[in-house]
Amino acid sequence: MYSDTKKTEKNWIFINTSKNVELMVKCRGLLSYQCSLEQNSTMTVLLPLLDNMLSSMNADLCEFDTMGVCIGPGSFTGLRIGVATIKAFSQVFGAKIVPVTSLRLNAYIDTNKDNIMSVVGGGKDVFFVAVYSGKHTLYEPQCLVGEDCLKKLMDKFEPKKIVTDTAFGSIPLSNLDGQRIVKAMSDCDVFCNHFNVEPLYIRRPQPLRGACDA
Repeated sequence: MYSDTKKTEKNWIFINTSKNVELMVKCRGLLSYQCSLEQNSTMTVLLPLLDNMLSSMNADLCEFDTMGVCIGPGSFTGLRIGVATIKAFSQVFGAKIVPVTSLRLNAYIDTNKDNIMSVVGGGKDVFFVAVYSGKHTLYEPQCLVGEDCLKKLMDKFEPKKIVTDTAFGSIPLSNLDGQRIVKAMSDCDVFCNHFNVEPLYIRRPQPLRGACDA
């Protein structure tokens, strides 16, 4: 647990279940970060872990006016659990929701670069990709299949940094920590209610897929 240097008054919770369970809580200027590396255990890990964090901070869910959630791409089941949890909290406590894609979230590891590519592996030669420059999106999140398609995109944008959990990156996701969540929540300018937040599934239907579509 550590202090937020900005000392803003806003209290928030952020849940990321796109791969494992990653939680961050900001309350009364203090930040707490936890990440569980257990696989396929979102349902059993998420709420107990969050409850322990809130207890350690002497905090209650009713204190949080903003709740962020990673909407994907990522684990199908994990995303549904994470998004459903935040939607339930928002409905009960009236908190605003900040939806953040996993690609945008991971790109916050290096906000000084004006051309950063974020890549998340989807298994079986599938890649979820987006390109960002500061707050601007140069290439909207897409799903590509095959290393050749990914390399063509790299040649087109010539990214200065690549953040990824695949073998193509200059910044592996294993190096990430909660600071990128702080940056994402500090930059947030899109707020939703529990009615219009859903997991992001960007694979196109089979009949509509092209050569580089998964």
